[in-house]
Amino acid sequence: MDRVRCRTLFGKYVHLPREKLTLRAAVYGVILHEEKILLLSVRHTGRYCFPGGGVEVGEPLTVALRREIREEAGIEVDIGPQIHFQEDFFTTIRWTWHFTAFFSTSAATR
Repeated sequence: MDRVRCRTLFGKYVHLPREKLTLRAAVYGVILHEEKILLLSVRHTGRYCFPGGGVEVGEPLTVALRREIREEAGIEVDIGPQIHFQEDFFTTIRWTWHFTAFFSTSAATR
């Protein structure tokens, strides 16, 4: 049985069976405004992250990013170019992900 090294919520690592992984695509916006970058605080870890989240099956990345930013930050944005891609293997109490994240620049429209 193949095992995959997965990062936990608190930065530790565990080896889990490959078949436990679920592929999850996500998008995140790097939003610059007046020389500041918008970050959100994660309640249960105290860490900061860019606004964004999961992509629904069949949903274009730009549509998903606009939706996630609207849901999390309450603002509308124009999506700029993709600037980074990151792959991760991540586990929580509920889920174990093979995580693919796309980062794009974004600018608030209002």
